[in-house]
Amino acid sequence: MLSVHVADVTYLSLSWDEVEDYVSELAERVYSVYQPNTLLAVMRGGAIVGVMLADRLGVRRVCTVNLRFYEKPEVRGVLDIYQKPPMECISNNVVLVIDDIVDTGQSLSAVMHLRALRRAKEVRSSALLVKEHSTYMPDFYIRKVEGWVFYPWEVREACEEIYSKICSINEAKKILINGLGFSQKAVEQVLGRLKVK
Repeated sequence: MLSVHVADVTYLSLSWDEVEDYVSELAERVYSVYQPNTLLAVMRGGAIVGVMLADRLGVRRVCTVNLRFYEKPEVRGVLDIYQKPPMECISNNVVLVIDDIVDTGQSLSAVMHLRALRRAKEVRSSALLVKEHSTYMPDFYIRKVEGWVFYPWEVREACEEIYSKICSINEAKKILINGLGFSQKAVEQVLGRLKVK
């Protein structure tokens, strides 16, 4: 996991290889004590991790729950669950809720308290990463972290955030490519669009 400190904020990034390793390790931890037949992925990052985890666990049923909480890194809005999982996906099933990261814990806690989940045979929660200050601890996770985490699928978000802190395209490129490990092509593409604005 790479780390940089910019304008009093610590940013961390994971590579695709690290995500693969973490998902495999999470699958082993889950499988050793729990055999879900349904995954409920928290959109958006949880969907990517959920599909990968479903493959490792051999689970064919993957449902999603959609919510909004963060407006941008470190800026929380009002928690809004705007698309709940279908009842037929949850009822009488052994469910594992999955997210990419648990920050404050409010999102995952809200999902775990959805009325639909009361119809499941059993429900447990999981995430790859958990922030040290989280008020909710999932049943399964890999690592505790401090700082804002960018996953490899969050190139635009990382570019916008780093550029907003330093307002220099060239400095942002250096941080994003050399410091956080994003690909040069992806970073230049996104920052090129920011330059036009």
